[in-house]
This record gives sequence, C-alpha cells and structure tokens, in this order.
Amino acid sequence: MTSPNNREGDMVARVYRIIRTGVNQEGNEYVRYKDINNRIGYYYNNRNDSFYSHNPDDSAYYEARDGFWRFQTSDGEVTTSKDAALSGTAISGDV
Repeated sequence: MTSPNNREGDMVARVYRIIRTGVNQEGNEYVRYKDINNRIGYYYNNRNDSFYSHNPDDSAYYEARDGFWRFQTSDGEVTTSKDAALSGTAISGDV
C-alpha cells in the first residue's frame, strides 16, 4: 500500500502493513494500517463522497464534497495548504 498522501503526484512511496479493512456502522469504507514504526493510521472513504485520513504521525487531512482540502497538523492546526500541514507551519484560522 502506498501512502494516502500520495494523491497529488508527489511520488513518495511509503510501505504500510494493512491490519484491517471494512465498512463501519455509518457505511464508510476504511483501511487501518501500521507504518514501519508500528504506528497506526487509518483512511476513510465516506459515503458522502468525502474522505478522511489520519496518518501515523498524527497529522490528518480531509476533502469535503465542496472540493476543498483541509489538512490538520500533528499539533491540531487546520489549513488548506498541504505544504504548511506537512512542515508544521499551519496557522489557526487558515481555513
């Protein structure tokens, strides 16, 4: 499995071990996985055409049906900038 973050052609391949896949009570498909350091992450493909990923480093991102990406850094800040989210420089209120 390659990283869910590899959606914009960044060509970064990360290998994860899938530990569970399925459909939750709300009908959303999910994948739970572990990274090379045994940290758990998960990815949801939601029924409402949005998706959510919580990465093993505690960062996260979400794409709503409005087409806008929202990224959350490991310190909980939310931004629409993937670069800011990955570098940890997101400023509260960017969205």
